[in-house]
Amino acid sequence: MLATAATPRRRVLVIHENRGLTPHIRSIPPRLAAAVPFYGPFPAGADVAGSPNAAVLGVYAGLDGRVNGTRDAAEAALTAAGLPHELRVFDGVDHAFFNDTGPRYDAAAATAAYQAMLDWRGQHLT
Repeated sequence: MLATAATPRRRVLVIHENRGLTPHIRSIPPRLAAAVPFYGPFPAGADVAGSPNAAVLGVYAGLDGRVNGTRDAAEAALTAAGLPHELRVFDGVDHAFFNDTGPRYDAAAATAAYQAMLDWRGQHLT
């Protein structure tokens, strides 16, 4: 879905792909300065060394064992690629805590995650 502003100042690219960083998804951004994936599992054996030089803020739910089981691999890959990154865990919430239409929605954690995303954007999209 494309949403445009009346007077655009910056661009935000939101990528969601349940099969990971596929060749199709890799082909979309010509230049990506910042990315904020929300509670997505890091694909086994993935290498982000050839990715755009994006600053990555990973948002994790503290109770999401499946996704958190891939966090160390994400940290290692981002570090090896030399990408600026932070992997932030929101304690006491489960997968989909940001989805305000679902039963796992947590307003306090969602608000904090949204602010973290805005702060990250402000820091890395100049």
